[in-house]
Amino acid sequence: MKKTFIILATVATMLVACKNDPKNKEAKTGDATEIKNDSAGQKYTIVASESSLNWQAYQTLANGGHKGTINIAGGELSVNSGNIRGGNFTMDMTSITPTEMPEPEKQAKLQKHLKSPDFFDVEKYKDAEFTIAEVVKGNGDSATIKGNLKIKDMTNMIEFPAIIKMEDGKITATASFSIDRKKWKLNYMSEKSFGDKIIKDMIDIDFNIVVKK
Repeated sequence: MKKTFIILATVATMLVACKNDPKNKEAKTGDATEIKNDSAGQKYTIVASESSLNWQAYQTLANGGHKGTINIAGGELSVNSGNIRGGNFTMDMTSITPTEMPEPEKQAKLQKHLKSPDFFDVEKYKDAEFTIAEVVKGNGDSATIKGNLKIKDMTNMIEFPAIIKMEDGKITATASFSIDRKKWKLNYMSEKSFGDKIIKDMIDIDFNIVVKK
């Protein structure tokens, strides 16, 4: 009986841990990389109203964490001979919004905290930006995107898999990955002294970018 209880407790612990771990694979991260612009490429403009970015953060606390959205503000891609040669897109950090909280008062409180210096300090850093260094085609619509992600005053290289569909006059890029927030100095509540309220280092990112001529 005691052995059965131990097994059940172990399984339950594993299930809780999985539920509170990032679902996306971690993006490869390193020092900021050199960006080479292709001035000969054709320019495609990001359609902000059709683009989106979703995020999810996790806590050690059972069922802890939050998720939400950030608006894509704009940007462009450079395309040469059917290949993406460069580009960038900007995220409006003042738009960061938690979406899973049904109580308006709690949602507003969390949103205010996310905008504060504890997290993204949006009064000082209104935008975050991703700048493409390289796009390598894989099989079918698969690709690997490499570039620099700037959040606040920190810039790191990230590399992640994506699906890129190119049609006449329109490109759609979707990707899901996770990043270690501490590499951008987003350290709030990462210390062990917070116990089961620790915010985990990894944050899931899912984006859908639409660009048109």
